[in-house]
Amino acid sequence: MQSTQTHPKFTWRFLAVSESHPQARAVVVYTNAPNEAEARSQIKGCVLYFAARLPAHHFDLIPEVRHV
Repeated sequence: MQSTQTHPKFTWRFLAVSESHPQARAVVVYTNAPNEAEARSQIKGCVLYFAARLPAHHFDLIPEVRHV
């Protein structure tokens, strides 16, 4: 009998700093993955600082907000 159990997915939150522009302001990024290693592998070109593991959540893309 095969197991039908799936790995739970989580929403991972990181503080990300660009590798090519380390003086740039850090941003908060979110990604969904079953574990931290997989989450980190989805975000390229940044140094990531772990912030949180949350229950899985679907995120819609929101346009960037700029204040003038």
